[in-house]
Formats: sequence, C-alpha cells, structure tokens
Amino acid sequence: MKKLLLSAALSSFVLTGYTQTKNYIDQPNLEIAMSADSLVVPDRVFLDINLYESVAEAEANMMGLFARLGIDTDKYLRLSDQASNFKSFVSNRREIVKRKRFELEVSSAQTAGNVMIELEKLDITNVNVTRVELSELEKIREILQVKAAMKARTQAQAMTAVLNQKLGKAIHVTNIGDALQLNTSAPNVVRDVEVVGYLPTASKMGGKVSTAAIEFRKIRVQQSVNVVFALD
Repeated sequence: MKKLLLSAALSSFVLTGYTQTKNYIDQPNLEIAMSADSLVVPDRVFLDINLYESVAEAEANMMGLFARLGIDTDKYLRLSDQASNFKSFVSNRREIVKRKRFELEVSSAQTAGNVMIELEKLDITNVNVTRVELSELEKIREILQVKAAMKARTQAQAMTAVLNQKLGKAIHVTNIGDALQLNTSAPNVVRDVEVVGYLPTASKMGGKVSTAAIEFRKIRVQQSVNVVFALD
C-alpha cells in the first residue's frame, strides 16, 4: 500500500512539472539571447624570481631594490618552496648549486615591468610572469549580466513595437555564462598570460626599455543571458 501511494505521489509530481513546462511553452513569448563584454586589465600579477649564483648577495640586493621601489615584502613576497630556504641540486659538472626561489605579487603590468628591468640591472635575469588574476571578477560578471539583461529587454521592446505587440514580464532567464578561460583549480586565475613590450636582454644589448611600453593584453570578460518574455 505504501509503495502504491509513493508511486501515485511521484506520478502526480511528474505530471504537474510537465504541465507547468507545457504551459510555459504554449504561452505566447519572445526569446532573446544577448551578451555584454568588457576589456579588463589584470590587477594581480605574480612573478617567479630564481636566484642561482651568490644567493645571499643576490637576495640582499633584491631586497634593497624592493625597499627602494616601495614594495611591502612582508605582504607581497614569499618563498616558493616553504619547506626550505634553499634548494640544492647537482649540475652537469657535479657541482652543488644552491638556488632560492621567490614569488612576488604586484598590482600592475607597469610595476611588474619595472621590477623585471631593475632586477636585470642586478644580474637577476631568471624572472618570469607565472600568472595574472582579476580580483574583482565576480563583480565584473554581475555588472555584465545586468547589462546583457537590459540589452535583451531593449531589443525585445523594439521588436514588439514593430510587430504591434505588447511586451510582458520576463518569465524565464538563463545565464549562459562566459568565454573567459580560467584555471579550474583557481577561479580568478587567467590561463593565458601575454606580456607586450618586454625584451629581457635589451639592457645588455644596449637597448632601452621603457616601463610604459610594458603591458598585459586586456582580458575580455563576457556574459551572455537568454531571456524569455511573455507577450500580452
């Protein structure tokens, strides 16, 4: 008896859901898909700095440079290898070589470029941009979703006016998402990093590099929505 009642309840639930869906489909409506996008400059840049030769001296020079640049090393500089200050390995000549590796966080491409150029002057050349992040990514997405929905309503109003129809309220809204390529293990980390205008060996070749010429390509963030409006 209990099984029979349960089956009847489930059948009723499925039938109700089907009826609601059918009513939604049968209702006169207008479906609009719209997108909104924005080009955003990354505001968190991470540099990988490797010290190989004369590690203690190189570190002292590096710390002095960061102090002159006004970088808070307690907050923005950390050892990449937390287990040990030094990593030792054997080179091809069977010599024990010591290495110290740091990660530095800065807030702009210009600062990153300036750091890379100044480190090169200290003969610290093994410096790479490992990743960039958008700290306000979720807020940007929310703003773009609202813009996309507003564009959808404007488009729907224009179409119904031409067709001599009256636009009703939105009866179904779907956020389609965005096309931004992110690292799935770190939601705000952008996968592809492209640095424009930096030539690592420029100073050694007698060339001049301006920090103003160093930048990251802006990241396109796009949000798309699908809105179904009732037609009254």
